[in-house]
Amino acid sequence: MGLTDLIRHQLAPYTTDANTTICGPDVMLTSAETQAVAMVIHELVTNAAKHGSLSSPDGRVSVSWDRTGTDAAAILTIAWRELGGPAIAATVQSGYGSSLIRDLIPH
Repeated sequence: MGLTDLIRHQLAPYTTDANTTICGPDVMLTSAETQAVAMVIHELVTNAAKHGSLSSPDGRVSVSWDRTGTDAAAILTIAWRELGGPAIAATVQSGYGSSLIRDLIPH
C-alpha cells in the first residue's frame, strides 16, 4: 500500500481538505510496514480527534514525510504536526498509545 493512501484513509473520518495537509514522496510499504504505520497513524489520529487539534473547529493536522537511502538502508521520517488545538497538558503517565508507538517505531 502507498503511504499517501494509508494516511488519507486513516484521517478520512475526521478531516477535510480544509483542515489537513498531506505531502511526501511516493512510498510503497510492505504488508508488515503498512500494519505498523497504520497502527501508529491511527493512534495519532484518534488522539488528535479526542484531545488535540481535530477536537477544535479551527484545528489542523499536517503530515509530511521523506525517505532517505534505498532498499534495506532506507529511512522513512514522518512529521505529524497539529495546529489550532487546545493547550497541551503534561501527562503524568504514559498510556497504551505511547507504548504502542514506541514499540512499533523500530519497524
